[in-house]
Amino acid sequence: LEGRKQIVVVESRLSDPKEVGEQGVPQGSLLGPILFIIFYNDFPDVREEGSSIIYADDDTDNVTDKNPQNLQQKIQREADLSTSWVSDIKLVCSGAKTKLLIVGTKELRRSKLANTKITINVDGHLVEESESERLLGVLINNVMTWEHHLYGNDDHQGLIPKLSKRAKIIWKLSLVMPKKRLKMIAEGIFFSLLNYCIEVFGNVWGIASYDDQSRNSIAFTKEDNMKLQILVNKVLRSLTGMDRDTPVTELLKTSGQLSVHQRTALY
Repeated sequence: LEGRKQIVVVESRLSDPKEVGEQGVPQGSLLGPILFIIFYNDFPDVREEGSSIIYADDDTDNVTDKNPQNLQQKIQREADLSTSWVSDIKLVCSGAKTKLLIVGTKELRRSKLANTKITINVDGHLVEESESERLLGVLINNVMTWEHHLYGNDDHQGLIPKLSKRAKIIWKLSLVMPKKRLKMIAEGIFFSLLNYCIEVFGNVWGIASYDDQSRNSIAFTKEDNMKLQILVNKVLRSLTGMDRDTPVTELLKTSGQLSVHQRTALY
């Protein structure tokens, strides 16, 4: 960044230009992400227990313990190690943006955490446990179900409400737009969202190793699958012009699309 200057805008007024310095890369550059990954690459080595899952500049640290008191100590220790590492390389760790999830089945949380509240301190900020948090576009909750991802929470809209709105948009466009162009839009705003991480939250039935009866806890039910399929059917009717009495199998065959269940099995 040698020879560059930077300014900021506050209420439509510009600050005086200041020298940037000789370190760093311009925001939005092609080389920037690669250099950052190299710069950040040894971060997981700071872990004493557990692991770090890193995607670009997003980090998720994981530890486990059967005892809630030991678990809190482990989480705090790993948080301290992360904060120290970030500070040592002259980056800023935001405690206000740090989230905490204590994940377990409903039964396990009821037996282990009934009267326990786990909190940690990150860079002077008290972080309390969340019920659910968004991670790379997927809503993860603390009871190992996909309820929040599918139906939403107070802060984020769920997948089903999102797809429902987009299905209505596609239907309105179908009244005035050629089918070929409408198909491109449907792929971009509807099916791309449906397919995203479907292999993570989706479920498969009818295969012995994935049989419904062999699972103690079903996070994605046949009812959830059906609600998504109904939205897919609405979009396919808009794309093909077929009426509501058309069997779903014929609708899928004519449109060349897969059902929700087939998409999950494929991915």
